[in-house]
Amino acid sequence: MILENLKEIENGKHLPIIALKALFHFKFKHQQIQKDLNTLIKKKFTVIEKKSKSFLSKKKETNPNASLFFNAAYIGKKNNNNLPNGIGNILYNTGGKDNDDNDMYCGELKNGLKNGIGKYTYFANRNIGKHPFTVPYYIGEWIADSYYGLGKKIIDQFDDEMVYEGNFANDKITGFGNYQNISSNSEMIGYFDDGTPINLIVEIHKDSKGKLSNKKESGLFEYDNQKRNKNVLMPFKDKNIWEEIKIPKNYKTDKAMLSLFYNDWYGGYVKWDVFSKKFKDLKIELKEKVISLMYVSNEYYVNNSNNKEYLKLINNINELNKKISSADKSDDLLLLKNELKKKMNQFSAIKGKLKKV
Repeated sequence: MILENLKEIENGKHLPIIALKALFHFKFKHQQIQKDLNTLIKKKFTVIEKKSKSFLSKKKETNPNASLFFNAAYIGKKNNNNLPNGIGNILYNTGGKDNDDNDMYCGELKNGLKNGIGKYTYFANRNIGKHPFTVPYYIGEWIADSYYGLGKKIIDQFDDEMVYEGNFANDKITGFGNYQNISSNSEMIGYFDDGTPINLIVEIHKDSKGKLSNKKESGLFEYDNQKRNKNVLMPFKDKNIWEEIKIPKNYKTDKAMLSLFYNDWYGGYVKWDVFSKKFKDLKIELKEKVISLMYVSNEYYVNNSNNKEYLKLINNINELNKKISSADKSDDLLLLKNELKKKMNQFSAIKGKLKKV
């Protein structure tokens, strides 16, 4: 355990020093993420959004950039295969029988996939009962239809309204970031795995006046997810140490601290397959191929909706797409790559028997 390891350093004499260095490292990463996220949203996405609106200047019925994309309406740039490619807008048919609201994506796309920088707004899936004035959304970086990289997400699915700003991987809150509970004026800063704190976490709890709460302890904690408990390494008692930390312009985390962080404390974490180039490249390759296959095969639906062999294949391809989207290991993607190849061959085999569009 981290706490035990720290206490072994000269019988705990250096515990405050190590804890402070950890706080400095976290503050540095936090400030860098805030700076980069601000640039992404206010500068990069603003330009993208402005370009995307230029496609909305004409009515849908006469707009040459408008087309159907599966069960959605798309307006924007397309590639030679008529798939969304570049900057565009997707209006999804996510509203139910008693709900006219539909989710919307505005941003960059590549070969039919959300890829680059974009914003997905969840108009249809709002928790109106708990948070009637909140519209949840994700804005940030995407890879192959998944949140991937730096981003911000407004979350209304819980009793309390939440905001997460930081790193995402494979559609999950995974990486370094800041998880805020807007309702209780609390936040956690550190590394997360699918929203769960890992090892060291800074917790800050404030009262209605913005001061540290005397009802819930703030400080630097060590989380033990197996035992489901946490130990305080450095409590913030009389003052908010986190806010008082000032990072100098030439700050660099010393090598010994980096070694402690990324070899001892987070060694297995930073080497996760989901962060690797191999995984990302495989995910993009398979998602592009399966979306292309889905798009081409769906063009035959109207004239072949009674063909059982065709319908079964369509359903299997859709299920395969879901498996590829949720896969979080390169080995799993390699297996799915073989499965996708079989589906592509199956479609080629029955294509000649289908009624043409």
